[in-house]
Amino acid sequence: MTYTGWAAGSRITTTRLNEISGIWIPYTMSWTGTTTNPAIGNGIIEAEYALVGGLCTVRGNVTMGSTTTYGSGQFQFSIPFMAATLGHADNHWVGSATSIDRGAAWFPGQCRVASGTNYAQCISSTTAGGGTPTEWNPTRPFTWANTDNLSFTVTYEPA
Repeated sequence: MTYTGWAAGSRITTTRLNEISGIWIPYTMSWTGTTTNPAIGNGIIEAEYALVGGLCTVRGNVTMGSTTTYGSGQFQFSIPFMAATLGHADNHWVGSATSIDRGAAWFPGQCRVASGTNYAQCISSTTAGGGTPTEWNPTRPFTWANTDNLSFTVTYEPA
């Protein structure tokens, strides 16, 4: 989607009014991998966003199914609008994330949207083995399986 900010003379429509009122709007979130894409199979992907004051807040949720495949490379989740460019290439819009290894443990994490991109990535502060923090992928922060879950929330400025 393309984001169009409000300015003097903007026409009010139902869609535009919903966009600035903080109403949660569902959208179809894509789940991709930096090398090979995962496939949700019989799992569930849910996502919604709300626009308030020129900022977009996104909530994403993925529950793995018995036929979910995990691809390869770092997981990426589409966001509804391209993110604004920040002052430095290493700057990110940052949010929170949680992953649940059903029946074993849960891992708090962060969610980031890199400057000028259209996707979010999740990062854990540690891996299941206590290793170096890194983006979530098929084996980080643990090896994903049926009923495992990941969720994130991030607020960013649309471009």
